[in-house]
Amino acid sequence: MSARPAIDLAGVTVRYRSGAAPALAAVDLAVHPGEVVAVCGHNGAGKTTLLDVVTGLHAPDPGTARVGGVDPRRLGPEGRARLGVAPADTGLPPAARAGRLLRHVASLHRAPADLDELVRRLDLRALLRRQVRRMSTGQRQRLAVACALVGRPDVLVLDEPTASLDAAGRRVVVDLLREAAGAGAAVLWTSHTLQDVARGSDRVVVLHEGRVLADAPPGSLTGATDVVRFDASPAADVATLRQALPDRLVATEAAPGLFEIVGKGVDAAVLATVATWQASHGGSGRLSVGPRELEDVLLGLTGGGAGEPAATGRR
Repeated sequence: MSARPAIDLAGVTVRYRSGAAPALAAVDLAVHPGEVVAVCGHNGAGKTTLLDVVTGLHAPDPGTARVGGVDPRRLGPEGRARLGVAPADTGLPPAARAGRLLRHVASLHRAPADLDELVRRLDLRALLRRQVRRMSTGQRQRLAVACALVGRPDVLVLDEPTASLDAAGRRVVVDLLREAAGAGAAVLWTSHTLQDVARGSDRVVVLHEGRVLADAPPGSLTGATDVVRFDASPAADVATLRQALPDRLVATEAAPGLFEIVGKGVDAAVLATVATWQASHGGSGRLSVGPRELEDVLLGLTGGGAGEPAATGRR
């Protein structure tokens, strides 16, 4: 990994209006060449604002942002050519036809990617003569990803590139991001699809109310923790279950009638204790056990809220 970050944010704060809560608050973030970093968080956490700072659409105040060592607002033509961007709204011209648009974007670069291969991978062949405005959301998204990748950029910035795609499409996009990183690109992307994040990212940055709560590899965040999920009568006395379990395990009512035990070392004795408690508290007898997932980590870090409403200015 290169010692110098391709994306480097230091103390970045953004406010959309005077006196408002910051959309970003003293955010530090570094993404190196060959690295895929995902930014996760609830709606309103500040994810899109962060990407806007990286692409030069917002200026930090205070703080500094550098892409390839340069303030992104001052990138010249060469610097812009090394930056591939796929915004959440795609930003594609609605009257353009997909094939002509792709060829035009490719012509702006000295050594573009193989267009035929990109079209094949992103399943765009049948869309090449179609206007952008006549495409579905997912089709526009795949075209935007192709436009971002076609110049073989050194830095890739993508906002929710898999949001409207089916499972096969999401897998292709994640694979392409990994391949771009393998060729030396620094990749920064956002996603609410945490299975994709866990599979495709080297690091996960968790944002909440504009602040970084965690920045670590997916495996470090999920750890070796197990989660047991089961049902029982709403508001059942979980205190008696806690007393019967080892101290290393935490039992909670995650939602009315839905209970969880989280911790390390869930064994047969623990499951027998849970089953006995469940049977005596109106449960169905069904339970599931498995490793903690990234979604569990995110909910635990952020308290499970849905984020601030759009009126706050955070995205």
